[in-house]
Amino acid sequence: MSTGPLNAFEKNRYYYGKMMTVRDFQTEQNFFNGKRHLLNRLVHGAGIVYGLEVLPEKEQANRGIVVQTGVAIDRCGREIVVSRDYKRSDIRELPGYPLEAGGEKTIYVMLQYDECSRERVHTLSNAATCGEVCEPNRILESFKVKLSTTPPDPVLSLNPPPETTTIYNDETIRLERTLPRWVRTGEVFEVAVKLTVKHELSGMIAVKLREDLPSLTVLRSDGLVFLADHPAEGTIVERKYLVRAGKEPRTGLIRATLYDLDDGEEVNPRETGECTVSVVSGRTFRNLLIERYLDGLDAGGSDAPQEEAEDGVVIASLTVNDLGIITGIENSLDVVYGNPLLAQLLSTEEERFGKLPHHGSSHERDGDDAFDVTGLPGLLEQPQRMKLQTEGTDYVASGLYFDGEGVRLEEDPDIPGQVRVQIPGMQSHANTHQATGYDPLNVTDLPGVLAEPQKVVVYTDGDNYTTASRFSFVGTGVEVKPGPYGIDHISVHFTGGPGGGPHAKSHESGGSDPINVSNLRGVLAEPQLVEIMYDQENIKARGIYIHGDGVTVSEDNGYAYMYIPKTPQTPQYQVLSGDVVFQNVLAGQVFVSDSIYLTELTDPAITYTLDWGQVYLEKYSDIDTTCSYNKAEKLLSFSLKNISTKGNIINVKLRWWAFPKTFDKGTVGSKRVVMT
Repeated sequence: MSTGPLNAFEKNRYYYGKMMTVRDFQTEQNFFNGKRHLLNRLVHGAGIVYGLEVLPEKEQANRGIVVQTGVAIDRCGREIVVSRDYKRSDIRELPGYPLEAGGEKTIYVMLQYDECSRERVHTLSNAATCGEVCEPNRILESFKVKLSTTPPDPVLSLNPPPETTTIYNDETIRLERTLPRWVRTGEVFEVAVKLTVKHELSGMIAVKLREDLPSLTVLRSDGLVFLADHPAEGTIVERKYLVRAGKEPRTGLIRATLYDLDDGEEVNPRETGECTVSVVSGRTFRNLLIERYLDGLDAGGSDAPQEEAEDGVVIASLTVNDLGIITGIENSLDVVYGNPLLAQLLSTEEERFGKLPHHGSSHERDGDDAFDVTGLPGLLEQPQRMKLQTEGTDYVASGLYFDGEGVRLEEDPDIPGQVRVQIPGMQSHANTHQATGYDPLNVTDLPGVLAEPQKVVVYTDGDNYTTASRFSFVGTGVEVKPGPYGIDHISVHFTGGPGGGPHAKSHESGGSDPINVSNLRGVLAEPQLVEIMYDQENIKARGIYIHGDGVTVSEDNGYAYMYIPKTPQTPQYQVLSGDVVFQNVLAGQVFVSDSIYLTELTDPAITYTLDWGQVYLEKYSDIDTTCSYNKAEKLLSFSLKNISTKGNIINVKLRWWAFPKTFDKGTVGSKRVVMT
């Protein structure tokens, strides 16, 4: 465990008659200062103790700053005290201001420890010459303000460091797995697998990864299937799943096999690289976190407090334009918490814990938190995405951009949190095509096929003629007139020539020809076919042959009457059955099965039992099962609740049977029998 350079402390040993020189007194000061700086550095850390807020100096055209009073501790553990407000009228005069021209930039305000000599007095340079020289009698601990364009080091994190390992690499793709280096026993953690396309492909990538975790338990998975159609170079597909560590400290192993998918079939298996995660006890986990934190400390020399730290303490960041005008100030939150403040913060959190409202109530309609994911890790901290589809192409995006003339967005007055998009000119399309609409089908200015005259295909005697956008009606007795539905309609009358009449008159009641197909060509000249449906099969025939015991056929005024006697049948006795699988049901959770349709039965009797492999049990002390049947919709479903008080995980199969109604034999009585 490294905490930076450490030095042994040396102090004076006093005895009677000891002669004290400058070196002895300096050693005395260095001893106490070094001890204090060591505690500051390793116990409290570096940062702002209180105050030191940076404000703009508005009287100087927003080019100056004011650093208010306060205290800070630098990385060497030295205290920096600003006893009165520090003002600078123009930040361009401060050391470290960037000289290069450019646009807007971020500059960091840093406070550094400094010492100033004071009260110069005459003293002997040495005892040999007795010459007089001037030496400072006091040293004033002070500070310096400088600027830097280098951002400060990130805050040390106590989260277990993730580790990314390349588990597969070929000329087309690269697979990487990311997981923590170490976790506590029983802890739930996330594993991410990322596929990266190494160069543009003209085809499709479809692979599946089957993970093997001998000593770990998978709780939830996205499904490790990676699909990418015509991917570009650098395309990334990521999948994640949750894993629970075991209850005993050990090394958790993750290995996997990669398959290609061919119409859903797994082919061409390849072994991938292994990864490990250390499952440790809670005490070891805490020690690893502390060691990680201390390893990140940049400790300075404890015996040289006068030595200037390399960077000091960042107290604010300034946003400055190319004219040197400050457009924004963000004060630092890198604060050193004292023990009394920490105690109050922890006690406040304890008081609030347990008094928090039910989490779901904050997400209800009109709740105070539509969905606050601030500070949540993993997927929830990322912008939420939606899938859009157009012309068969899928797009995944975290935002929509509406563009076009007259497009307007406004908040929906009826549904809070929703936005209404208004596109001018897009009134209800159906209204324009109604009977009284102004546009039966207006294709003016439309591009492509709709801009062309519409065409139809004409068939006659089975021949398919070329499509055309116009009709020419010719023949004896053909008459074309405006139609009854407006200027865009016409009526075509076929009189049949001299001596003829409308074709329909010959088919009217009492007409000369109920349906005369003499001299007609094509389909009408052939015997007409009848379509018969039997057992979900369509049969076309020109006649029907009916036979069977007792079947009779008679004719009456052109109609055929068939008599088929009723034959008593014995109804089939059909029993339906099936299975419902419940997996990974945690204590307190309720799982509901998918709906089962019993359309074959009417008002059946239903029974079920639990299948534990080789034995059927009707009840188990950790399980509460319920059967539900909707008579109207003939839907059957089951629910299972884990009522275990020991945290058992339930994995069970439920077997069910549905019996149809049987023949009712009525009600019979009973009588007492005397046994002898």
